[in-house]
Amino acid sequence: MPGLARARRLLGSAGADLALAVVLCAVSALDVVLSGFEPVTAVSCAVGTLPLAVRRRAATVPAFAVLAAVLLQRVSGASMESLFALTSFKFAALLAAYTAAAYGSAPRAVMGGLLVALGEGLWDTCKMRRSCTALDGTRQPPPRDAQLH
Repeated sequence: MPGLARARRLLGSAGADLALAVVLCAVSALDVVLSGFEPVTAVSCAVGTLPLAVRRRAATVPAFAVLAAVLLQRVSGASMESLFALTSFKFAALLAAYTAAAYGSAPRAVMGGLLVALGEGLWDTCKMRRSCTALDGTRQPPPRDAQLH
């Protein structure tokens, strides 16, 4: 079992968290380019994924980062759909909520979960209204999946 213990040590290291954050950011950026989304979406993804590098030392930082990424996307006037169309960003949001619960105290775990839920809620609200208004007052088209209902 020495190999299993070594694997656990490597996966539980700060280097593994850094690698995970960089890979998620790179996949998001590549997806933004290939999908033709606005460039600010790549910045929002970086804001939401790179703080995962410190997730074990600062458990609520990734949750704040997910909310900051959603707010950045909203303030920029870019489509909210583009951010949540990226599987890598959805995974980062899920991992941020898990991290707050697994590595933070009970109050921080609740706060982390609420921050991620607020970020998801901002997108869902936009989707449910079938149109979105950016904070600068410009109208955004409704998300494609909202038009199907």
